[in-house]
Parts: sequence; structure tokens; C-alpha cells
Amino acid sequence: MGVPGVPPGRIEAAEARERVLHAFPSWLFRFGDVFAQAGKRVWAVGGCTRDAILGRQLADFDCATDARPEEVIKLFRRVIPTGIDHGTVTVLWQGHAIEVTTLRAEVGHSDARHPDAVHFHDDIAADLARRDFTINAIALSLDASPTLIDPFEGLADLYRGLLRAVGDPLLRFSEDGLRPLRAARFASQLNFTVEDATRDAMGQTLAAFAQVSRERVRDELLKLLQGIGVVPALALLESQGLDALMLPAACLPMPTVQWETLPDLEARLVACLAKAPRRQDASAALTRLKLPNVLSRSVIDGLAALRLLPLASAAPVELRHFLATAGTEAALLAARVFPALEGGHHATCAWPDVNASAGKQAEQPGINDVPGARVAGTTEAQTRVTAEQLQSAREGASALSVRELAVGGRQVMTALGRAPGPWLGECLSALLEAVIEAPERNSEAELLRLAHAWQGSRSATIQGGILQNAPGFTGVNPANPPPKT
Repeated sequence: MGVPGVPPGRIEAAEARERVLHAFPSWLFRFGDVFAQAGKRVWAVGGCTRDAILGRQLADFDCATDARPEEVIKLFRRVIPTGIDHGTVTVLWQGHAIEVTTLRAEVGHSDARHPDAVHFHDDIAADLARRDFTINAIALSLDASPTLIDPFEGLADLYRGLLRAVGDPLLRFSEDGLRPLRAARFASQLNFTVEDATRDAMGQTLAAFAQVSRERVRDELLKLLQGIGVVPALALLESQGLDALMLPAACLPMPTVQWETLPDLEARLVACLAKAPRRQDASAALTRLKLPNVLSRSVIDGLAALRLLPLASAAPVELRHFLATAGTEAALLAARVFPALEGGHHATCAWPDVNASAGKQAEQPGINDVPGARVAGTTEAQTRVTAEQLQSAREGASALSVRELAVGGRQVMTALGRAPGPWLGECLSALLEAVIEAPERNSEAELLRLAHAWQGSRSATIQGGILQNAPGFTGVNPANPPPKT
């Protein structure tokens, strides 16, 4: 916690100033010169100043100024009136987008986000008083003699690794309902401890948090999940009741996870929802968070694969079946997540789906039919297949999808002298099954021979899912594979 290279609790404003001056790009001070030449002042505020002191990578630059919005517009050629009613514009200058807000006081926050009214003034300290946390209420003047301004002891909090609201935390959190979640997010990203009064206010302002848009909640939660202090941050959400406003009750409490072993967001989302008892519960959580469709599908596929990972003792052919049905990416994702779950047996039960018409639960088709995927007991849960085993199985497979077969549909139609129809998909599926069972069969000559054998079997009886009376053909109907022995 705190600033790298400096003992906790020891902070000099001069040293912090030097850190900021060293980190800030020269163009930002040239930007300040434009204001100075017009007789106005401007300060870098918020995250850019905080991160410069902490030695973190800088991204966006926010500024506060005593110039009124209309004056800022006159100073620069390209200005976007982002939130001009509240004093904020975005200046496009020398290839950079800088958000500039006039120093202001706010009155009322009926929607738990925007002020009902603002009053412009010239007092930087008064402007910093409306900020969320002390570590974000530090400013540096962008003038000939840059001065660090810290009226709420944010520097001391930075060096102590403490997150503390500016002034009354209940008032700060009622002004913007997202701030309680931001507290947890900063705690995760910076690995800071939340000060007691600030922590307690999180649970007392849930009504304001409930008004926040899903998109804003999503953005904060995803940042939180990628932080280095994710464990205490999630515990904080649970203790203050914020998790229940973000995720369905069926997905809570979140499992205990070795987060440090899961560096990517996709895997962390799968781990978060590992306890979801049904597919629709996980889908509801992802829908509520308004995640991108591609990411949501990947997480759902990973969760489905996670629940039916084959045992580590599974035969290579069983692993190929699993990869073919679950999808290689989903299978590898599941294998990465499973070891990180404490007591992973809760994630190894097949997902049931609710049969709406009958009101009964039935097994979800598809992945639940994978040979070698078994419901784990408490001892089996610790012996699931690893990502390395699955990768090896993938490398040993010549085809795990119809697209990877050595022949295509047109070749099969030509060889059998038949027009397109439902039969073609059935035939290709049977050929794929044969190749999964015996990868060496994936050659054009062998597959066309098997296709002829399959066609000959069409006149025979299909029993138990195995195509009978087809000389030389040992494929199976993938809709009903035989049990493994």
C-alpha cells in the first residue's frame, strides 16, 4: 500500500510535487500556458494527479479552471460542450482530449448523480471539497510555478494506503450513488483500506446506489475485478450489501477464489459466477451487468464447460469429445478457472434447465452429453483435467469440428451423387464422430469411403445410436453417443 519507495506515513508536499512534475507530459503545461496568457488559472485534478504521485501509468487528464465555460470555448479552436450546463467541456488540443470543468459549488442531487444546480466560483479549495475521496482531491496548478494543493490531507492518505471520503461520507455518497462502488473499486485497484466511516456509509446509501445505471455499475465492477486487492474489495461489497444489488441472489455469495492465478477478466467473471445453479441465473447476471454479447457468450460457455470438466484420468478420446462439444476456448477457460476455486466441487454439477411447460428440471442438452464429463464427488473435484492435458488432447486431434474435416459438404455430395438436404449434416456429423474416435481417419480417401458406408447404413436400423450394418464404419450418431467404458 502507499507510494512505492517511501515509508508509510512519511510524506512531504515537495517530494509529491516533484513526482507529479516528473510524470506530467510537457504538453500539459503548455496547455496551462494558454489559460495564463488569458489571465486565467487552471489545475490538474483528480486521478491524473493521484496516479502521478503513486507512480502509476497516466491515462486521462482532467482539469479545473476559474474560466467560465464560454471563456474556455473562446480559448481553443476545438471544444466539445460535453456537460456545459454543469461547467464541463472537452478541449481537443494537440492530439489530446482534456476535460475541463469550471470551479463550482453544487446544490442538490435529485437523481443521485447530477447536481440540480451549480454555482461557479474562483476557489480551488472549495471545488476540491465536492470531490469523492481525499486522494482525488489533490490539485497541481499548471502555471509558471506549479503548486500542489491538498486541503483534505489526501497525500497523507495516499502514503497510508487509506481511502477516505472528503468531508461527510454519507453526503458524498448521496450526491452520486456510484461512489460506494467506486470506493470498493479504488480499494481493489490500489490495494487500499477503506476508512471506517467511509466503509459504513456504503451500506447506508444503498438507495442512492440502486438508482445508478447498469452501464456505470458494469464499468466500475469490471475495473474492480481486475484489481490487485480484489479479495477484500469483494468482501467489502458483500458486507455492505452492494453485491445483492448487482447480481441475482442465486449467484451469491461469490465463491472463494485464488484471484492471483486468474490474470484475465474473462476467467475472473467465470469464477465470480461459478456458483450459479442454473444457466439462466448466470445469464441474468450478465444481462443485468450489460456486458458485451461476445464476452457474455464466452463466460456462459466457460461456465457450462466448468461444470462438467472431465476427470484427470479421462482417456484422450474422452477429452476430444469434451473439446468438440464444449469448444476448445471454453474448455481451456474452464480448466484454468477450476484450480482457482476453493472447494471446486460446487462447480462440477451439470446445469439443469427449467422445462417451462412441465415445470420440471431437465439436463441441458449439449455439454451435458459429453462422454467423460461426470458429476464430481468431493474427492473427484480435486482431480479434474488440466489445461495442459486439454491442450495436448487438442494437438492430438485432427478435427474437432466439421470445418476441420478433410472433406467438405460439396465433396460428399459429389461422391454420393446426392443433392443437398438434411442428410448432409447428419453425414458430416457422423464423419466427425469417427474422426474424434480415431484422428488418423481424417483423410479425404478414408472419409469418402466412410461416407459411402454411412449411406449404405441408411437403409439399416439405427440402434442405440450406433450405425449398424455399415461395413468398415464405426462412427456414432453424435446426438446419442454410446456410453464410455
